Amino acid sequence: MRKIRKPEIKIIICVSLVLLFLLPAASLYSLQTFHTANPFSAAAGLLKITFTDAEYAEIQSYPKVIVAKTTASLDLYMQEQGFRQEKDDQMGALLVYSNDCTKDYILFSQNRYFSQWRWQE
Repeated sequence: MRKIRKPEIKIIICVSLVLLFLLPAASLYSLQTFHTANPFSAAAGLLKITFTDAEYAEIQSYPKVIVAKTTASLDLYMQEQGFRQEKDDQMGALLVYSNDCTKDYILFSQNRYFSQWRWQE
C-alpha cells in the first residue's frame, strides 16, 4: 500500500471543503428556486427540457413539481391525466383542476426559460 504525500492531502482537504460548501449551497438554491431540496433532480429536469424534445420533466413526486418548456400547456397535460380546469375556483396563479373524485391545486409560474407547475397539498 502506498503512502499519501502531503500535496495529495492538501488537494483532498481543499476538494472536501469545496464540496462541503457547494452541496448545501446548491441544495438551498434548488429548494428556493424549484421547491425541491435535490439539486441534481432539478438540474436533470432542466437539462432534459432544454436539450431534448421533452415538453416537461417531473423533478419531485410529492408534492409533485414539474418543470416544463414555456411552450408546454398545463391544460393539455391535465386533460391527458383526466382532469378539467375549474376557472371559477382559480385564484391568480393557483389553478384548480378536478376530475370525478379529486381536486388538484397547482401553482403555475413561468419565467423566460421554463415554466414550473407545483402541486399544493
